[in-house]
Amino acid sequence: MGVLVPEDFEVAGLENEAERRVVDACVHGLSDGWLVLPNVVIKAGTRDHELDVVLVHETFGVLDLEVK
Repeated sequence: MGVLVPEDFEVAGLENEAERRVVDACVHGLSDGWLVLPNVVIKAGTRDHELDVVLVHETFGVLDLEVK
C-alpha cells in the first residue's frame, strides 16, 4: 500500500473527483515503497503552481501525475 503524505491528508476534501480516485488508486494499488503526495503547491515568485499528485520512490524516482 502506498504511503499517503501527510498521513492525515483528507482525500475526500479534494475538489476534483478524478484526483480523489487517482490518489485512492495510488494509495491502495502501489507498494509501501511509494510515497503519495496529493495537491503539492510550489510557490514561484508571485505565482503558485499546483501538482495534482506526486509519487516518490527510493529506487524508481519521482513522478508527477497531472489529472484531467
